[in-house]
Amino acid sequence: MPCAILTFLCLITITSISVSQASAQEAFGEVVSSPICFNIKNEADYSVFGRVMSNYFVRADGVKTRHRSTFRLSPGAWREVCTTGPFFEGRQVELVLQTLVPIFDCKTAITGDIIIRGERTSDGTTKTWAECIHSDPYTQ
Repeated sequence: MPCAILTFLCLITITSISVSQASAQEAFGEVVSSPICFNIKNEADYSVFGRVMSNYFVRADGVKTRHRSTFRLSPGAWREVCTTGPFFEGRQVELVLQTLVPIFDCKTAITGDIIIRGERTSDGTTKTWAECIHSDPYTQ
């Protein structure tokens, strides 16, 4: 499975590089020439599902879209994600954790590891969140 995810991420990177070279003026955020990589780590004691998304860009055919990479992490697992953007302000990407529906989302800088945490509640449900990194240390 890691090979499939890495292949998918490589395709995202190749697509991003194509966007940066062909139509950087059509990206809604910064695009870099070399991929920036970061880790997503699951420290919850159950599996988590989610996705990482770039800012929007306009494809050559005029369609407004964004890059997405989905993941499933077992307890204690981690995954490296690499992207060239386009980024949200402060070189941030959007992180969404989900079950059947989204349960947590944030914009996070990619300057370090993104840690997913979770706890089981007394009623048998779970509470899941990520420690997102703010590009501005004064932003909460």
